[in-house]
Amino acid sequence: MKGDNIPIEGRLIAVADITEALTAADRSYKKAMPLEKVYEILASMAKNEELDKNLVEFLIKEKIYERYLEEKKKKEKKENDVPPGGV
Repeated sequence: MKGDNIPIEGRLIAVADITEALTAADRSYKKAMPLEKVYEILASMAKNEELDKNLVEFLIKEKIYERYLEEKKKKEKKENDVPPGGV
C-alpha cells in the first residue's frame, strides 16, 4: 500500500515507531540520536514519500515528542518519589 491507502493509524504508528527507535537510549547496539537529527531524518523520509508529510510536520511543529518526553520524565520522577513499601 502507498499514501492514503495506508490507514491513518498505520501512518501514525510508522512515524512514532521510527522516532522512538532513533531516540531510544536503552539500546545496547546504538546511541540515542538528538531530536534535531531525528527530525532531519523524518523530514527526508517524508520528502521521499516514505512517511506521511503532514504527520511529520505536525510532530515537529507541535513538539509532540518533546511533550511526550516531558510527561515520561514526570511519571518516572513521581514513581521514584514513592517511599519504599508504598504510601
